Amino acid sequence: MRRKTGTAILAAVALLLAGCQGSPARLPDTGSEPAVSTTVGTTAQSRTPDKPAAYRAIYDKLGMLIKEPDGALYDDADGALNGGAPTRATSAKAAEAAPAHSGTNIQVEGVQEADVIKTDGRYIYLVSTENLLIVQAEDGQARIVSRIPLRSEEPIGGTVFTGQIQELYIADDRLVLIRQSYEETEPAAGGGMGTVAGDCIRHGGASLTEALFYDVSDRAHPRLTGTLGQSGSYLSSRMVGNYLYIASSYYPYGKRDAEKPGTFVPSLLAGGALSPIPAGSVYIPDAPASAQYLVITGADAANPSRHVSSQAMLDGGGTLYAGLDSLYIAASHSAAIPGGWECVTRLTRFSTDKGVVRRRAAGQVEGRILNQFSMDEYGGYFRIVTTCERWQDYADGKPAAGFQAKEGNNLFVLDAGLKTVGKIEKLAPGERIYSVRFDGETGYFVTFRQVDPLFTVSLRNPAAPAVQSQLKIPGFSEYLHVWDGDRLFGLGKDADASTGRANGLKLSMFQVSDPQNVVEQDKTLLGAAYPYTEASYNHKAVLIDVQKNLIAFSVANAQGRQSYLVYAYDAEKGFIRRGELKPAYQGYPAWIRGLYIGDFLYLVTPDGLTAYRLADLQQTARLTLQ
Repeated sequence: MRRKTGTAILAAVALLLAGCQGSPARLPDTGSEPAVSTTVGTTAQSRTPDKPAAYRAIYDKLGMLIKEPDGALYDDADGALNGGAPTRATSAKAAEAAPAHSGTNIQVEGVQEADVIKTDGRYIYLVSTENLLIVQAEDGQARIVSRIPLRSEEPIGGTVFTGQIQELYIADDRLVLIRQSYEETEPAAGGGMGTVAGDCIRHGGASLTEALFYDVSDRAHPRLTGTLGQSGSYLSSRMVGNYLYIASSYYPYGKRDAEKPGTFVPSLLAGGALSPIPAGSVYIPDAPASAQYLVITGADAANPSRHVSSQAMLDGGGTLYAGLDSLYIAASHSAAIPGGWECVTRLTRFSTDKGVVRRRAAGQVEGRILNQFSMDEYGGYFRIVTTCERWQDYADGKPAAGFQAKEGNNLFVLDAGLKTVGKIEKLAPGERIYSVRFDGETGYFVTFRQVDPLFTVSLRNPAAPAVQSQLKIPGFSEYLHVWDGDRLFGLGKDADASTGRANGLKLSMFQVSDPQNVVEQDKTLLGAAYPYTEASYNHKAVLIDVQKNLIAFSVANAQGRQSYLVYAYDAEKGFIRRGELKPAYQGYPAWIRGLYIGDFLYLVTPDGLTAYRLADLQQTARLTLQ
């Protein structure tokens, strides 16, 4: 990376952005009021651009965060600090009559999450190696009906951006592609560290997160209806109905100029032009933890000519959780304590309504989260599970260089203002969270050191959450899924009870009908032959359908060779392994997804699609996607 003056200061800031891996930073009190702007929900391209003077307070605050004589900032990728023949047109009405089909494995019903593959029951939409493909799938057969090139190089505001599609959505006759683009720049003189984009190395440069909207009422001829973008690297997104919400993480690149707001605030892309986000849409807390922006936009897929709303917050990115009418950002930072520092998580709640995003509340809890499943909203309350961590150079006046202690795990219940109303603290000292699942008035989470305590927590009284049971078994679950009202499915790893060493993948079915006495009803050990699954860190890689009695996911052996395992579950017999499917593709990216349409299972990789009968897993078709 290129570095300019003041690199040491900026490197410390960069480490801080990576979660709890950086230097101390004192945080404001929970729910502190903004120091610069409280205006929210501004429509992005519906007003006269603000004059530079409107951004002066933002410029000054940013300058206080990163003080450099020449006004230069640390050069780094934005947010990287923190994967045919004509056919009849298919309208939304026709899609309603589509066969029963699976969807992306999501966290909240009604809140869609993007993935590399989607289906509407008649067509499969997928990110292949070089193209976005629309494949007609019917009765175990498949054929490509159209292709959209994935990579692009286009000038925006005089800058050439090179981009690739990351994920997609399908909503009736509307297809939305999420594209990550980077400024095309020359490699640094003398080599150095860069970022790979396509087949070339790009060094530094700005980044842009874009949403490309297509009308696919005629699947053979997709029609681009609009492109919207925002500064920064793609964090995550959600879609509720036709409304798309995107979060990106933006670090100002290059020199700041007080007369040019685009040099120090995020920009929005609409109509092929970039413009600075309105000054009134930028929120700055009293004591920002970093000089990195969180950028959130709302858009209407039915009218993608401009953003419905935009928000930016100078406090870094984070992990996103979304409900039907709310969006939360949880960002872990370090807070100074005597002799060292500890992890805290800053929370921000936004309301979402038909594309309008408004900042509503801010708060803070101790510890750091694992992932989006660490958070949940239910009955007007927000629940969050964290692991406490503390680093100290000395304690009680005595040196303790490099000392690190995991102090335990917490569950907090917060109200709409993100004020804590109930909590359980310091559970399982010395262990950390491996998985979390909330189910209405009950919460489940797994910690691990040598054995797997599965905690069951009653959340019926938000002011007094209570542990109901603690089941200790060897190993740990990395993903939890409510199977039915009486059972909880777990996918994770077996482990030696005395050493804690992982021994391969494990499936568990927990009987949770009596929360006071949760038991592991059934388990299957896959052994050392299968040490890895994408499902350990990506819930979208799991296909689960209780009605179809289907549990399926990809695995890899020690040599990285991938397979796709298909299971059923029987209350009397336990887990039943129905088959192991072996795709030909073993390259990079190495994702595998399974989905079903009617009575057929479709296994998809970046270069191929194979169809099987669900009844016996016999192959019915094979389609090359290159």
